[in-house]
Amino acid sequence: MPAESVYIFDACALIALLQSETGAERIEAVLQDQNSKCLIHAINLCEVAYDSIRRDPSVAISEWLDMVKGFGLEVYWSIDFNLLNRAAYLKAHWRRVCVACRLFCSGIGGSLRRPIIDQRSP
Repeated sequence: MPAESVYIFDACALIALLQSETGAERIEAVLQDQNSKCLIHAINLCEVAYDSIRRDPSVAISEWLDMVKGFGLEVYWSIDFNLLNRAAYLKAHWRRVCVACRLFCSGIGGSLRRPIIDQRSP
């Protein structure tokens, strides 16, 4: 049996999937891979929820979250000191990056030494 691959999802990846944007096919393939574990941080998930509500104010978040979990994404709910520290460090050095979600995604990816999936991922 192949080793499990762990992927950290950026908010943009999930938005691309939900909106059938560029990269959605690759994202769907990763989610459907039985040898993949797919994580998303709660802060990234909040950004996707915001995007969904902005597009459709009638969205019920509890039902929406059930749908998202149905994709096989595991939500990473905690923010510990190391993750906070890594995200802040990345923000300080990536001045062009201003989205907190991407920083938390990168922080988890770096801490767990796992690839980040976004809509531009190969």
